[in-house]
Amino acid sequence: MSEEGQNSQGTMLSRLSAKADKMAQWHRSVALFTVIDRLVMTRAVIVCALLFGLLAAYANFEVRQSQYQVWQANKNITFLDDTPLFSTTDASYFLALARQYNETGDINDFAKKRLFPNNQTALEEPPASDSLFDFPLLSVLIAELTDDNSTSALLQTGNALIPLLGFLMALGILLAFGASGFWLEGAVAAIGAGLAPTYLARSSIGRIDTDILNLGFFYGVIGLSIYAARAKTWRNSILLTIMTGLCLFVYLWWYNKAEFGWMIFIGFIWLSAIDSRSWKKPVVLGVILATVSGLALQSLSLSASSNYLIDFKTMGSLIFPNTFDTITELRVIPFDRII
Repeated sequence: MSEEGQNSQGTMLSRLSAKADKMAQWHRSVALFTVIDRLVMTRAVIVCALLFGLLAAYANFEVRQSQYQVWQANKNITFLDDTPLFSTTDASYFLALARQYNETGDINDFAKKRLFPNNQTALEEPPASDSLFDFPLLSVLIAELTDDNSTSALLQTGNALIPLLGFLMALGILLAFGASGFWLEGAVAAIGAGLAPTYLARSSIGRIDTDILNLGFFYGVIGLSIYAARAKTWRNSILLTIMTGLCLFVYLWWYNKAEFGWMIFIGFIWLSAIDSRSWKKPVVLGVILATVSGLALQSLSLSASSNYLIDFKTMGSLIFPNTFDTITELRVIPFDRII
């Protein structure tokens, strides 16, 4: 290319760069704002953030603990003899798996009974790997923390875990807000989310289900991913990414929905690229995160045959209408209420 052509190309690139800078400046002036400025993290602010964060977590714990006391005061309704009951059908699933974990450690033994007769082939299959990862984390926790394998002991442990998991949920939300620089606001959000009617109903005493900690895991992993993506040194970036990957692995063990993991992964890659203005950092850190978390072995879970898209679900010779009438999150809201 001639010198004149190179100068012309350089001038064009300079003009495009200048226009991009003007667009970025306009975008910052119009779109990038906050209702309140982030507080400078002085010693007093840090102490207040920690105190209010612990208060938020304790409030979530205490509300559920108070619910259990109400249950104990009304044993004619909420107990069978000395055994606390449950208020969701999912509880029996996790408790049965906890018992199976203690008895044989082979999840095939549970599956062939639960899905009989459609899972008769499980009778002829070799035993599972006897790995604790074959079982949901909630079931493993209940099994490991229960002294014996009786129904009464399993139910007592499951209900006793609910206030503790509510405490951890609040800390997860606090971490997500704190990673963005809003620690005090995160404490308010932790109380608000934990005591919100919808979540409170799904994490109250008797609701032995993964819903107790799904929200806390989701926000907690997001908070760690923000720290990892914005770390300035390679050492800190790699260490924080490994921590994020380990926490995401535990999250997917708790609630095996890979789509949530991929959502966090995509956001992590985007933030890392924007913050570093480089392709190398998001690629390297993305490989680490996908490997450590196990996402590399899981699909995006997007399929036209998804249970949420089909009208009828078939299991062997049985056909079930896919109405999802019992799932409160899928209730249809009238259009006039939306607007």
